[in-house]
Amino acid sequence: MSNIEWTDETWNVTTGCTRASAGCDNCYAVAMTKRLANIESTKEKYGGLVNEGKDHFNGAVRVHADELEKPLHWRKPRKVFVNSMSDLFHPEVPFDFIDKVFAVMALTPEHTYQVLTKRPERMAEYLNMKWLPCKRGYESNRFNRVCESATWIVVDHDGKKAGNLIDNLFNDEGEYKFNWPLSNVWLGTSVENQEAANERIPHLLKCPAAVRFLSCEPLIGAVDLNAVYSGIREHNPKKRYDRDVKAIEEIDWVIAGGESGHNARPMHPHWVRSLRDQCETAGVPFFFKQWGAFKPNHGHKNRWAHKWSDGNYAHKVGKKNAGRLLDGQEHNEFPTTKGVTVDAESK
Repeated sequence: MSNIEWTDETWNVTTGCTRASAGCDNCYAVAMTKRLANIESTKEKYGGLVNEGKDHFNGAVRVHADELEKPLHWRKPRKVFVNSMSDLFHPEVPFDFIDKVFAVMALTPEHTYQVLTKRPERMAEYLNMKWLPCKRGYESNRFNRVCESATWIVVDHDGKKAGNLIDNLFNDEGEYKFNWPLSNVWLGTSVENQEAANERIPHLLKCPAAVRFLSCEPLIGAVDLNAVYSGIREHNPKKRYDRDVKAIEEIDWVIAGGESGHNARPMHPHWVRSLRDQCETAGVPFFFKQWGAFKPNHGHKNRWAHKWSDGNYAHKVGKKNAGRLLDGQEHNEFPTTKGVTVDAESK
């Protein structure tokens, strides 16, 4: 099980990464990778991925085929964070391998998969590939590639489990059961500040998905989602002009949280309040994960406090002591998909 508040399980099919933006500084996955690299049982997967003497990944990425089938053996339905220690859409991860990841997700509709990337442009490229060359000489699309990968996974299984997988693969007419996009796969991108929002959200919105979400963590700057546009123009015949659709109208869920860890940067309370209020106005479910290492306007405004120019301040008290109350309230909202609202009861 996972300690991450908005998921139940993590599924790490790749390890290693490359710094993408300011949100990667102080990445928890770097510290954890360094620790796991010194343990004999995990050294093979995590060793040699972090620059010696530095706290950032060196760009090496490994795919782990032996991890692919783990979800096939989980009996209880759960929310699954895909690649908490890496990025599925890192340029070093082959699309053929990502096909297999999506195939496993397709074969396990009882689970809900949360795919989060800092590279939504590559995710959009992957999902929107219409025609792909095949060994047999004709062309295929991404959906067919995923179905083919799923078929081979079933073929490689024996006995009762294979029978259950076949039931998830084909309907009574022998057709694939899957719909595209997969109804149990949520796609998200990390947005730590306005620059990241402007750059990444438009790419996310090009991705066909049952749920699109944002992870505004670590939130290191103000984010105005109303200032980002989706690229969609909506025509109203009753009016003389078309309307540019704001990105927040196409987002299904927003997670927000401050940074934790030794070198954490404080999160201004106005930044997270603004996101909460934007989501409330737009009717978007909002999940406040944590304040992080700093608690705002707590204790005396002394020389040890981090001070902002507007008079707000914060003390470094640690993640546990800072808690996750925003104006005295927890925010644990989840999006609705397939007509069912996913809630936090399993946590």
